[in-house]
Amino acid sequence: MPVVSRPISEPSFLQINKFPPEILAQIFLFCLPSKPSGLSNRTAPINLIWVCGFWRDLAVNTPELWASLELARVRGCFPDVNALLGGWADLSRNRPMSLTYNFPSDHEAQSTVLLPSLIPLAPRLRELNFTIRPDNYVPLLMALSRRGLPLLESLTLSGYITVGTSFFQGPQYMNLSSCGSLHTLSIESIPITPQSTYNVSNTWFATILVPWRQITCLRIIDSTLNATEVVEVLVMCDALEECELLTGCARYNHTTQITTPIVLPHLKRLTLRSDDIDTRNGVTYILNSLTLPALKTLSLSTEQIPSNLFTPSLLSLHRREQFLLQELSLTGDFDIKGLIVLLREFSMLKHLALKLSNLSVYPRLFRFLATRTSEISPLPLPHLVSLDLLIHAPGVCIDAAGHPTYLTTALHVLQDGVDRCDYWGQTAPRTYSILTMLKNRFQQSESAKNSATTGVARLEHVTLRTLRSRRNWGNGSGWQHKGQEWIYPTNRAQALQEEEFQRGLILEFPVQLFE
Repeated sequence: MPVVSRPISEPSFLQINKFPPEILAQIFLFCLPSKPSGLSNRTAPINLIWVCGFWRDLAVNTPELWASLELARVRGCFPDVNALLGGWADLSRNRPMSLTYNFPSDHEAQSTVLLPSLIPLAPRLRELNFTIRPDNYVPLLMALSRRGLPLLESLTLSGYITVGTSFFQGPQYMNLSSCGSLHTLSIESIPITPQSTYNVSNTWFATILVPWRQITCLRIIDSTLNATEVVEVLVMCDALEECELLTGCARYNHTTQITTPIVLPHLKRLTLRSDDIDTRNGVTYILNSLTLPALKTLSLSTEQIPSNLFTPSLLSLHRREQFLLQELSLTGDFDIKGLIVLLREFSMLKHLALKLSNLSVYPRLFRFLATRTSEISPLPLPHLVSLDLLIHAPGVCIDAAGHPTYLTTALHVLQDGVDRCDYWGQTAPRTYSILTMLKNRFQQSESAKNSATTGVARLEHVTLRTLRSRRNWGNGSGWQHKGQEWIYPTNRAQALQEEEFQRGLILEFPVQLFE
């Protein structure tokens, strides 16, 4: 048999500076952070120019290295914005630029300070991220839109808002309607008009003229957003593929009820979160207003809202158009009955993630996943390959806004009705149900030809998370203080993890800590 290759018997050394410049320039580009980062001697491109003269010359003459910039405080000091931006613009030559202003609540980041060097770059801006006070980014965006933003593809507006402050004086608009390349829009602080300081409904998006019909990725995260605004925006977004919304106002205009659900034919990923206990009507209103034939990924976070208030709307959403949902993430107060109804409805799921307030649901969920309804029927969710669940440790309570807090034993019993001893008493049933589920859903296919697991996908990744406070992390003794709260005792969890890894299943027990 002819020898087509042979191992190198001795190491081969080649000085990196002898690489062709175009190859070394490509290596430099791989060193760039995935997102624009602040000025630092430890990250590219700045660290590259300190190595040697050859690298410095090559880096300075590689304009793509300088096409992204984040302006932020450097060692606590406000930078010379105009000098930095002017220098970066010169080094990047005529390349399209990605620019981030990261001054969340900085009073020094005035629009008058930022305008002089930014406006000339308007025709070159491809990505623009404003993390500054809206009373500063509003004048900037107005000036930029008048100059023209022909290359702008992505725009993010976020920053700190002082309640009661308005940012528009008179009939002024941020006109982005001529941005023919804009497809990604993220708004994390809604600019307020004088007429809508305390009630933003149906006014804020009239002041931002956006080419909605070409937007493919939309993200609006603001607790003042209500359901009517959501629907009135979505009805204009024919090309939408990804959408994330946080609503905080349940109020919506009953006179604008949607009689025919809006069809978003390209929407594949929808994330809907509520930020207040009163948003239950808003959530159902949004779900009842949509038809999503292409939906693949759905994430709902509705803390403290009983699932029976919106489960029927979610079922109706699916039955209007039998989309093949593959990923489902639910956060909130779900009972086992409503959860099972949903899981039977979305039978094609491959990935399931749950963060449930009612911890007693989990053992029954495991039994559901491990039990067939008849001798000839397959196990539920036959395509499931990934399972991600979260449980909170004793003393941890989730408030109405979805934020974890740590309570004393007495308060915890009073609020959740869960005694610590009873909590740990539930761990044994949880442990047994987990082991049963793993066994039934992870049998070797060659030994399951005549069993209920025939045609059922094997689990590939199971993540069982524990949320706990740093206040009780590492205190006391015993297994309950060692982290995970799924398997008793803790050393059994480690043995189970190693055993399943040998069989090809990734089983993890991460602990998430909060202050």
